[in-house]
Amino acid sequence: MNRCKRSVLAILAISAAVSLLGCPRKEPVSAAAPSPPSIAPAPSPAQKPITVSPGVMAGNIQRPIISPIYPPVAKAKGLTGTVLLRGIIRKDGTIADLRVVKATDPIFEDAALTAVRQWTYKPYMLNGEPTEVDTTITVNFKK
Repeated sequence: MNRCKRSVLAILAISAAVSLLGCPRKEPVSAAAPSPPSIAPAPSPAQKPITVSPGVMAGNIQRPIISPIYPPVAKAKGLTGTVLLRGIIRKDGTIADLRVVKATDPIFEDAALTAVRQWTYKPYMLNGEPTEVDTTITVNFKK
């Protein structure tokens, strides 16, 4: 065998031995970045009630509306007045945390609170889900 053939055979033998031994080969580098590990979404914190205008919520009152009882003393004196209330309309349409914001006369406050606590609303929907609503309610007392 001539020297050239022996060199070629030696190179082939070395290449085969390297392949059989599992020596690492350079792999082409992928252009795509590795995907980040899957992380479960964090649980959402308790949602605060959203604020909705009184006009929008007035359209969601379910019938019959319980009218406030005109205080007899106010009626006898010929008084008229307005009570502004603020409360949370729950997901089920009931009212929570109802409180007086302002009243033209304190004599009307209890009657307004007693009536409105009995009201129910159609649940306010946000993205197809019922949600709590922070709103104001005006109760008028007129003769």
